Amino acid sequence: MLFPTIAQGVVPNADGAVTRFVSPEVRGKSWFNPAKSVIFVNGMLNTGMDHKASAEALSLMLGCPVIGVYNKKTVSGATFTSVSRTRRR
Repeated sequence: MLFPTIAQGVVPNADGAVTRFVSPEVRGKSWFNPAKSVIFVNGMLNTGMDHKASAEALSLMLGCPVIGVYNKKTVSGATFTSVSRTRRR
């Protein structure tokens, strides 16, 4: 098994892409710990930009780098519409 390539701070576009994010606001803060990392996997129906924004927000809140694993799973428009309508009834 090969280890994934870990990109740095880019917007992911492929399912399973692994990226390291550090919030620009947290760099240089005394409480930032670059030696600690957390892993984040987004939920469904998120864009790569949503994933990046969430990972950077976590980095700021937790004071450490975030290793993001992009979950590009989608639901087709027809399926999503029918599920949404069913829940409204």
